[in-house]
Amino acid sequence: INQAYGDSSSVDVTYQASPGSPASMYYWTDSYSGLNAVAFGDSGSGVPTILIVPTAGNVVTLGGFDIGSWPNSTRNSQVTVIDLASGIKLVNTGTIAIPGDAPSSFSINATSSGGFSIAFGPEGYNVGIDNIAFTTAQVPEPGTWALMALGLAGLACAARRRHRD
Repeated sequence: INQAYGDSSSVDVTYQASPGSPASMYYWTDSYSGLNAVAFGDSGSGVPTILIVPTAGNVVTLGGFDIGSWPNSTRNSQVTVIDLASGIKLVNTGTIAIPGDAPSSFSINATSSGGFSIAFGPEGYNVGIDNIAFTTAQVPEPGTWALMALGLAGLACAARRRHRD
């Protein structure tokens, strides 16, 4: 997978096939539990990792993703999602069975200024990830917050004066 895939001016997405590997993750068109366009890691044991990191002045919200197994076989894996701003593990499944006939879906719905790490494995070759849903948003600068507070204070004063009259 090209390291620029998924990048934009507000987010940097990085793919690592396994720990310490300079290789990116790999791409397969179909068959992982019926998913299309999955990303997977190196053969053998390894923990593929995807980092979704917002650029300066932005936050990222991770909606969720699907994990699938090579068809007609159940593979054991583990899924870990870490909020990179706080270091908190939002998901830590321990060993789970990923069936070959239907994907396992994970709903996260969390926002972070530091981004997220999504790791799955140790069976990262016959288990793949797809449908990663995330959005980004700009963080208002302090001056914007101050202007908004000033405007609200003005509205409150105007409403108070009307109420007195």
